Amino acid sequence: MVGQWKKEGGKMVKLIDKCLKGSTIIETITASVIFLIVFIASFSVLSALAPANTSGLELIDAGYRVSGLYRELADGMHQDGEYNTQYSWGKISATLEHYFDYSDLRQLSITVTFNSSRKRIIYRYVVEKVQ
Repeated sequence: MVGQWKKEGGKMVKLIDKCLKGSTIIETITASVIFLIVFIASFSVLSALAPANTSGLELIDAGYRVSGLYRELADGMHQDGEYNTQYSWGKISATLEHYFDYSDLRQLSITVTFNSSRKRIIYRYVVEKVQ
């Protein structure tokens, strides 16, 4: 049909065949494989950057220990200072100190450090001092 002429309404009109050619199965598979390789490479780089050596049980145990330590030290009756506790998965350090110029407030900082990774979790609280 391309390049053919037809008489329409007293005028000669050129017929053009407009067909879209579909991609072959080989082109589709090749593009899919390339996207898959890029996807896997990006995730392997991202997972290598994040220290993920800490297990879920260690995180749960650390959270439980921190909440217990907070309840103990936030009662307002402990002296200022540093409190350290060692566990099989790492250590918890708590520091109790004055909060700026307020005599009835203190800052409680609890730091969790894991042995298996470089991960540290820091909690900061402002607690009231019992007089």
